Amino acid sequence: MAGLEELVGQRISLLGDERKEKLDNYLERIRKAHTPTYLHCLRVGIKSQDAAKLFGCNTEEMLIAGLLHDIGKIYIPTEILDQHDEFSEEQYRKIESHPADGYCIVEKDFPFAAEILLRHHKYCKRSYPKKLPEPVNPRGFNLQAIAGYARILSVIDFYDAMTTRVDNYEFSEENPIKRIAGARPGMEGVIKRLFEAKILA
Repeated sequence: MAGLEELVGQRISLLGDERKEKLDNYLERIRKAHTPTYLHCLRVGIKSQDAAKLFGCNTEEMLIAGLLHDIGKIYIPTEILDQHDEFSEEQYRKIESHPADGYCIVEKDFPFAAEILLRHHKYCKRSYPKKLPEPVNPRGFNLQAIAGYARILSVIDFYDAMTTRVDNYEFSEENPIKRIAGARPGMEGVIKRLFEAKILA
């Protein structure tokens, strides 16, 4: 844990004092709410920035989006977050609120990254949130670019969950590319490149 935090600290120190302070405060909120989610966010943040370099995306925004992608889970009861069995429909609805909640938490400080994390579950088999917060894209960002960033984040998010959680995402060494592509349709080319670059490995 200390090594992971140190690596993340080194990366966010390059963002400038103001952004670093805000990001540190958000990460501390996640850490206090749920340590496994916090560690998941750190790993996803690092891999997201590495993926951004690979695909020529904005590395700062992808680092921030990856680190904060699950901040909305601070509103979800820990007993749901720690559950290893299948979720009930009611529990799913609570979980599905986290991208929109996360967007509302960080949008003022990190507006572009907020648009990415808002959409990182839009490209899954069970797409959510069903309705985006109003007004949609208030700053007029390039939604095609944001969709590309969000798709990459969704792959990395799923991979980390699949390889670290002891539940229905449990990882199998047998054809992991096919396993991830089944959960993130249309992303097989991106997934292969991430494995070839050892970002997913």
